[in-house]
Amino acid sequence: MIGHYERGQQDGGKRYDQLLGGDGNLVADLRNLMLDFGYLRWQRFHAGPLDQISVTGSYNAQREERVNQGGQGDPAGAVTHQYEKTKAMGVQAMGDRRSGRVDWLAGGEMYFERIVAPSFSVRPLTGVVSLVRPRIPDGARYRQYGGFTQASWRPWNGQRLRLSGALRYGGAAYASRAVRSPVVDGRRLWPDDSYAGSALTGRFGAVSWLREGVGIHANFSRGFRVPNMTDLGTVGLQGNGVWGGGGGAVGGPGGRAGAVDGAGAGTAAAGGDE
Repeated sequence: MIGHYERGQQDGGKRYDQLLGGDGNLVADLRNLMLDFGYLRWQRFHAGPLDQISVTGSYNAQREERVNQGGQGDPAGAVTHQYEKTKAMGVQAMGDRRSGRVDWLAGGEMYFERIVAPSFSVRPLTGVVSLVRPRIPDGARYRQYGGFTQASWRPWNGQRLRLSGALRYGGAAYASRAVRSPVVDGRRLWPDDSYAGSALTGRFGAVSWLREGVGIHANFSRGFRVPNMTDLGTVGLQGNGVWGGGGGAVGGPGGRAGAVDGAGAGTAAAGGDE
């Protein structure tokens, strides 16, 4: 049994790219940035038909407060306070086995995320406080899951040819609820929204050593990326220059998944067998 826990904290941070000379904000603070991370792992060798098996549970939390005053340098502009705390709980299990000339591994994982994000703005001249839409809707939830297997095979004794392959089925689901939103001027600050996406991906390859130190290789792979909570929950221009469309049901670029195929071949030279 293995356990680990750590905490980090940073105070007094500033988004200098958003201050005057950047986006033109008078205030762009990142306050009380705190990270908690820990895991507990159970591991056993020679577990029945498997050479090794492990089960891991993890906890990850990040807390921060973004304080911004925009208005293109207007000192009377509203100062917005956006507190965020994201918690993620996860579990992963996998096992592996070597049998003859085959190495095999399989496993699965699931992660649950939830964000607490109240937000308000203050008018410097009047002190009036107003509830505003947070960067990501308060109470939004995000779930990731996946199952995977991979293997490598040497058809003959020696190191001349090795075939390898891996498959993974994974996806994610997002949901935010209007009932979590405060009512301002008779309206909710955000609507019900949701998204779900999944895909089967993989990688297959071969390496052949023609003679000692000289080999050829070829591979094909497919990757898949689902939008994360920031992609789906943010509306407007993000700090990285990406436009957030507000999620799957609301629409916009943030609600799109992406897949990419890749193939390659080449030669390799080494000082030994591999």
